[in-house]
Amino acid sequence: MNKTLQYATLAALMLVTLLFGSCMERDLNSPFDPTDGSVKPATPVFNPPGGAYTADQTVSITCSTPGATIRYTTNGSEPTESSTQYTTPLSVSENTTLKAKSFKSGWTPSSTATASYTFNVSTPTLNPSGGSYTSTQTVSITCSTPGATIRYTTNGSEPTESSTQYTKPLSVSENTTLKAKCFKSGWTPSSTAAASYTFNVSSPTFSPQGGTYTSAQNVTISCSTSGATIYYSTDGSTPSTRYTGPVNIASTATLKAKATKSGWTDSQIASAVYTIHIPTVATPTFRPPGGIFTSAQNVTISCSTSGATIYYSTDGSTPSTRYTGPVYIASTTNLKAKATKSGLPDSQIASAAYTINIPQTVATPTFSLPGGTYNSAQTVQISCATSGATIRYTTNGTEPTQNSSIYSNPINVSSTTTLRAKGFKNGWTPSSTASATYNVIEVPPIQMIYVPGGSFTMGDTRGQGYPDELPSHTVTLNSFYIGKYEVTQAEYSILMPDPGWVSDYGLGANYPAYNVTWYAAIKYCNLRSMAEGLTPCYTIGGSTNPANWGAVPNSQNSTWDAAICNWQANGYRLPTEAEWEYAARGRTNNPDYLYSGSDDINAVAWYGSNSGFTTHPVGTKAPNGIGTYDMSGNVWEWCWDRYDESYYASSPQNNPRGPSSGSSRLWRGGCWGEHFPYCRVSYRFHYNPYSGYYCSYGFRLCRVAN
Repeated sequence: MNKTLQYATLAALMLVTLLFGSCMERDLNSPFDPTDGSVKPATPVFNPPGGAYTADQTVSITCSTPGATIRYTTNGSEPTESSTQYTTPLSVSENTTLKAKSFKSGWTPSSTATASYTFNVSTPTLNPSGGSYTSTQTVSITCSTPGATIRYTTNGSEPTESSTQYTKPLSVSENTTLKAKCFKSGWTPSSTAAASYTFNVSSPTFSPQGGTYTSAQNVTISCSTSGATIYYSTDGSTPSTRYTGPVNIASTATLKAKATKSGWTDSQIASAVYTIHIPTVATPTFRPPGGIFTSAQNVTISCSTSGATIYYSTDGSTPSTRYTGPVYIASTTNLKAKATKSGLPDSQIASAAYTINIPQTVATPTFSLPGGTYNSAQTVQISCATSGATIRYTTNGTEPTQNSSIYSNPINVSSTTTLRAKGFKNGWTPSSTASATYNVIEVPPIQMIYVPGGSFTMGDTRGQGYPDELPSHTVTLNSFYIGKYEVTQAEYSILMPDPGWVSDYGLGANYPAYNVTWYAAIKYCNLRSMAEGLTPCYTIGGSTNPANWGAVPNSQNSTWDAAICNWQANGYRLPTEAEWEYAARGRTNNPDYLYSGSDDINAVAWYGSNSGFTTHPVGTKAPNGIGTYDMSGNVWEWCWDRYDESYYASSPQNNPRGPSSGSSRLWRGGCWGEHFPYCRVSYRFHYNPYSGYYCSYGFRLCRVAN
C-alpha cells in the first residue's frame, strides 16, 4: 500500500468516527431526527388542547426546548420565522385553527403543532313554552351565550342569519310555530329551538241564559276572547249568521252560537233553549204621568211587551195614531194609548189628563243704539216686541224691578252710563234683562289728508331693494283719506286703556303711540269710528262692536285673523300696503325719492343715526309732497295686508289688498331704531299680529273717500 492510499483510508476512518461521535452527542442533548439527521426543537404544546367549547378559551403554547422561539398563526396557515411570536397566552373566542412551530438559531424548525377550537352557541330558550292558550302570549327568547344574536321565524321556517333579529318579547296572538336560533360571529350556530302556540277561542255565553219566559227576550251573546267574531242560529242548525247585536227571541227557539278569530281555533258551539209564553199585550204607560203643568210636555209612551206597536189619541177618541216618538202636549189634553202585537190580544186603553197652564214670557227689550264709546251725547230708544208690555229701566247699572222708572220717551245719555231694561206684563213672566254700557267721552279730532286716486309704480324703483320688493309694477288706486300724522299717545289712550308705553322710548301726548299690536290697531279703528258716529269697517265673529270681541289676544288667534273689512264703510281703518306706499311717495314717482319726501333721510325721518334711540313727537321732521309726516322713521306703521314674499308677481293692478292667507301682517316706514335702508318707501317687513315689539310698532288711520 502506498502512502497516499494510507492517508486516504485514515481520513475516511476519522470522518466516520467524527460523524458517529457527533450523532451520539445529539442523542444525549437534543431532539435528533433520524430521518434526515437534523436537530429540531421540541414540537409546541397547546393548553387547553383543541376541541369544542361553549366559552372563550385562553390558550398557552409551550416548548420544552430551552431558548426556542415559538411562532404561530390563527388562520390555518403554516407558521414561519416571520409569523407572530408567541409571548403571552392567546384569547380564542371564535372558531379557530391554531398552528405553532418552534425555532432556534442553527437548528431545524420543529414540527408544526395544530389544534382546532370550535365554539357552539347555546340553544335559545322560549318562555313560555309552546302549548294551547286562550289569550295572547308575550314570549321572551333568551340565549346563555354572551354576545349571541337571536334570530327567529314565525312561519315554521328554519331561522337563518338574515331572519328577523329578536330585540324584545314577541306578542303571539294567533296559531304560530315559533323557531329561534342563536348566532355569534365565528361560532357554530346553535341548534334550533321550536315551539308551537295554539289559541282556542272561548265558547260564547248568553245573557239572559236559556229558560222559560213570559215575554220576548233580547239575548246578548258575548265571547271573552278579544276580537272574536260570533255567529249564531235560532233553528238549531250550525251557527252561520254573524252576530251584530242582541238577538230578539219572541217564540220558543234553540239558540246556538260559536266564535271565530283569524289564526285561532274556532270555539265549541254553545247552545241554549228559550221557551217563550207571552200573555196579552201589556197596557202602555206614560212618562210623565198626567197632571197639572206650567210648561208644555213631551210625553213618552212605552209598552213592556217587546215588539208591540203603540197607538194614541189626544182628543179622547179611540187611539188610532201610530206612536213614533214623544207626544208634544202644549195645552190641556186627554191622552189615550193602546198597544197591539200580531198573534196577541190588544192591550187595555191607558188614559191620562194633562192640564197645561203656561205663563207667557215678555220679550227682552232692545236698544236703538248698541253700547260702546261715543264722543258726544246719545239718544237711546227702548222697544219691546210684546204688545202691551211695560218697559222699566235703570241708568245706574242696577237690576230693573216693577218699581223702576217706566220708559216713555227716548233717554239722553251724556256721560258714561250702564242702561238696563226689562219688560213686564200682568200674568206674564218678566223678560230677561237687556243691558248696554255707553262711554261718552271727548275724542280729539284726527287730521286727515285727502289723497286723490291715481296710478304709480310700486316696489323697488331705485335698485336698492330686496327680492320681495320686486317686480316693480303699476298700481291704480281709488281716492282715500290718510292720517296727517301717526296716531298719537293722546289719541290712542283715550279709547284704549293701559296702552303699555315704555318710559325709555318717549312719553307725551304728541308722541306716536307704540307697543301697539295689529289686533289692538283694528280694535282702535272700530272704537274710533263708533265714537264719531261712523260705520265701523271691521267685523270679528259677526260683530262690528269691539265690546263683543273679548280681550285683545296676546297670541295667534284664528278668529281675529279672520277679521273682515267693509271697504265701503266710512269708518276708520288701516291703509292697505299699496295705499300706504302711494301716500308715502306723495302720489308720484317723479321725483322718485328713496324716503318719504326726500333722498335726504335726515330731513324727513327719525332713524337709528339721528333719533338718540327714542321716538320723537309727530310732525317734527319735514312732510312729504302731500303733507303727511313721519312716513319714514319714528315708528313702524301697521298695514291691513297679510305678507307674502312673492305677492308682487301676482298682485292685481286696481286697489290690491294683499294675499288672502298668511299668519303675519305688514309694517311699513322703518322706525327710530332702524338703519336707513329700512326707512325706504318701498321696504316691506312683517310680524305676528299679536306682537307690539314694545317700542317701534304704531299706525296711522285711513278712510274711504266717498
